[in-house]
Amino acid sequence: MNPTFDAHTHVWEHQWQDFVVGTGGRGNRSQSDLLLALMDRNGVERACVIGGCDETNHRNNDFVAELCRERPDRFVMLSEISLTAANREELLARTLNDWPALGLRYFAAPDERPDAWSGPEHTSFWEKADAAKLIVALNLGPNQAARLTPLVRDYPNIRWLLDHMARPRYDMDDAAYQPVLDLAGFPNVFVKISAWYAFTADVAEYPYDDLARFVVALRDAYGARRLLWGSDALPVLDFSSYTQTYTCLRHIPALSEDDLGWILGKTADSLFQPR
Repeated sequence: MNPTFDAHTHVWEHQWQDFVVGTGGRGNRSQSDLLLALMDRNGVERACVIGGCDETNHRNNDFVAELCRERPDRFVMLSEISLTAANREELLARTLNDWPALGLRYFAAPDERPDAWSGPEHTSFWEKADAAKLIVALNLGPNQAARLTPLVRDYPNIRWLLDHMARPRYDMDDAAYQPVLDLAGFPNVFVKISAWYAFTADVAEYPYDDLARFVVALRDAYGARRLLWGSDALPVLDFSSYTQTYTCLRHIPALSEDDLGWILGKTADSLFQPR
C-alpha cells in the first residue's frame, strides 16, 4: 500500500542549514521540483508544505504560499509562526487572510513550557485560531505535551497536531511517553508518524524497529483515524530514502491494512480540508 497524502514536507526558497536536501540545489524551484518528483514516483497525490522560516529564508511563508497557489491540486500549507514572537498576531492575520494556509506550525525549543502560550497575552491569538478552526501543529516533546492540556481543553475547535510522534527516543521508557498518549482523550488531537531518523538509535538500521512500539501505542490510544504519515522531506533525504519513510510501517505486524490506509492518507485527507 502506497501513501496518498504526505502530511509533513518542507521546501525553502534558498538552501537550508546544513541539509543537502537531495540535490543540494539552491534555485528557488529545484526543491519543489524534487518534492513533486518524489511524490509522483511514490504515488502521493497531495502534500502539506510547512512554511519553515530561518535567517536565510525569512520570507519562506510567502514562498510556500506562492507554491501552494500555483499547485493547489498538489499542495496545502501550514504557516510557520513563533508563539513567542512579538509579531505572532500579524502572522496569524496573514495566515487567515493572505496565505492559502489551513493552519500554522510552531517548533518549540526543548526547554520551552507551553504554559507560556496560554496566558492573557495569548488569549486573542487562540480565540481567533479557534474561531477559524485552524490546524495547529506543534513540534514538541513528551514533557511539553504533559502541559498542553489547558490549551487543548479551552480551544476545542482547533485541530491540534503533534509533529513527529511528539519526539520519542528509542531508549525512552513508557512512563516518559505517557503524556502523549494521555492527550488521546481529547478528540481534537492528532499525531504525525514521521521523522524516524531523528529518534532511532541508528538511522542506518532500517526499518527502525526500536520505534515501532511508539507507533503501536499511538494506534492503541488514538486509533488509526487520528494518525497521519509525513515523510519530513526534503531534510529526510540526508538520512533515508523517501520510500523508506513509509515502508517502515509495513514492518509493524500490529498495524492492519485498514490502519495503514488511514495513516497513509485517509486521515490527512479528512483533516486538511479547505477552511
